[in-house]
Amino acid sequence: MTNTKPLNRILVIDEVPVIAFGLQQVFLSLNTSITAEHSDNILQPLSAVAYKNKSFDLVVLGMLPDGSSENVQEVLTDLKKQFGNPKVMLYVTEYDHMIIEKIEEWGLDGYVHKYESIEELQRAYTCLAADERYISEMFHTLFNDYHLNLKLL
Repeated sequence: MTNTKPLNRILVIDEVPVIAFGLQQVFLSLNTSITAEHSDNILQPLSAVAYKNKSFDLVVLGMLPDGSSENVQEVLTDLKKQFGNPKVMLYVTEYDHMIIEKIEEWGLDGYVHKYESIEELQRAYTCLAADERYISEMFHTLFNDYHLNLKLL
């Protein structure tokens, strides 16, 4: 992982404000220049004047957009366009095999379960900074189980 790009400016979109602080603290051991901002919904950073000229290196989306997978793709595209093409990581408890199947097509950089360990979160950050996509162990295991069950049917 030699071609790393520091992910200094992070926007965390999550209903729980402490998530932004927690992620900042987890990532500080890897990069002391990190700052994190918080928004409690997706619409605010996409439409508020306060976010108009901001750019971020990483956007952490702590909730899946409502509706179909097309909505997920549209939100990811809008976030990248709005904030200078940042890395985008879903940090959620919901598993959806479609997200892993479409990760490249949608331009999603990371898919991490909220109950993963600190070390797993740090691996995700390190991979994203090295311009590598990342799927957490928990979601990767669920995806493999899903495909194994399909083969058994």
